[in-house]
Amino acid sequence: MAVPPSQKQSNRYELPPESRPDSREEAAEVEEQIDTREDLPDMQTEKGESSAIDSAYAGEVSNYFNERRLIAAQTGGEDTELFDHDKFLAMQQQSLEKLANPATGRELRPKDVALALGDLAGTMAGTDLEIAGNRTGDQRVDRDTESSHARAKKIFMDSCGKKFAGVAANKEDLGGDIRRTVELLGQDAGAELPPDLKEADLDRLVEDDPRQLTQALDQILYKTGDRLQAGSRIGFDLKDQQRREEASGHLVPGVENFYKLQLLRDALQEKVNRAAEQASTADKMEAARQAMSRVFGGEEAPEGAVKLRGEAEKAAAAGEKAEPGAGGKGAEPVPAGKEKIAAPPEAAGPAGEALKAVWKKEGMMGERLKLLTGRVDNMTELKLQADPNVGPEFARRLSLRQIFGELLPAETKALQEAARKESEERRREAEEKKRPDLIRPVSAEKLFIDLMNPKKE
Repeated sequence: MAVPPSQKQSNRYELPPESRPDSREEAAEVEEQIDTREDLPDMQTEKGESSAIDSAYAGEVSNYFNERRLIAAQTGGEDTELFDHDKFLAMQQQSLEKLANPATGRELRPKDVALALGDLAGTMAGTDLEIAGNRTGDQRVDRDTESSHARAKKIFMDSCGKKFAGVAANKEDLGGDIRRTVELLGQDAGAELPPDLKEADLDRLVEDDPRQLTQALDQILYKTGDRLQAGSRIGFDLKDQQRREEASGHLVPGVENFYKLQLLRDALQEKVNRAAEQASTADKMEAARQAMSRVFGGEEAPEGAVKLRGEAEKAAAAGEKAEPGAGGKGAEPVPAGKEKIAAPPEAAGPAGEALKAVWKKEGMMGERLKLLTGRVDNMTELKLQADPNVGPEFARRLSLRQIFGELLPAETKALQEAARKESEERRREAEEKKRPDLIRPVSAEKLFIDLMNPKKE
């Protein structure tokens, strides 16, 4: 059931249509009568004096949530009687905007922003292109996904930096700090190191194989971010204010440790980037030295010397291990885009064909569907744990509808086109059989739910 336009929240910075002035003179009079927001101090300052308000942060928050409302309107994310997405976004924006003002920010308790930060954690982790299912192979779609991730991450990290100012990565003991943080996050959001890293020396990996450790942290952040987002939405759904406060309080340690782990992951990525930059510089210097030797000294460098040196240093910087091959040399690296990818699940019907049009490569489509299915299963499980009165079918359908509201614009467009074709096919079939009862319009949401939740025979 769509939310009636009369019930939608209007922009708090905009006058209602009936109150808008018709002339500049009237506009000036109305402007004097508009009440200032109580949570923001007077912006008039002495000449040369800077305001205490972090206007850049406030602007980013406002722009970000306005864009999310636009996307939700396009995808129908708020069009459900089960979850008021529009109010959920308004709640997040209102709580985070208060952090822009030091005075109101100090009054905020961590649990006052926990629901907003929990949802942001899931959004930024769920759009990370380092997770295989998020990379479609379509440059435009992947560019949009990367932009969404960067914006969500910036607001999440800036907000946590204001609310959890004492949290920092211990760069002198990255390995130990990572292990401790993952253990703490495990208590709050089910985080755990992969089996091959549980007993590993993380300090050694930080120095010798940082790439492997970075990839492991990406997976942990993705899974825990998804759980935090589900917890945020479950907490928002609670009608009892006391229960909602308790749910918000339970989210706080998870959000804080998620933020800490992201700081550690970013510190680890800095080491990877520096190693790659040093290897690239070494390659250029070696190539220049050999070129100068050939020109001025008549010396010829051994054939392939520059190439072998560059590949070895790049592999070391990326944390890749060469497998032993003939003659003791490392195996040839697998070209980008040629990696082995799991076969996609069966996706019959118009919805499956529509998604194939978006994800050009079969393997990538399979990874994306598995990723979405995992998110639905995870959210369903958490809903059942949070409320014993909710049945599994209801919990799964609610999770599916929430996930549908977060699809990429390209995915939604493909599903809408498939729904249109399916509806036309049903109308054609009804006309041929003269059966009016067969005329059942199909929505993109229904196609998505049927695709992700096939009926078991």
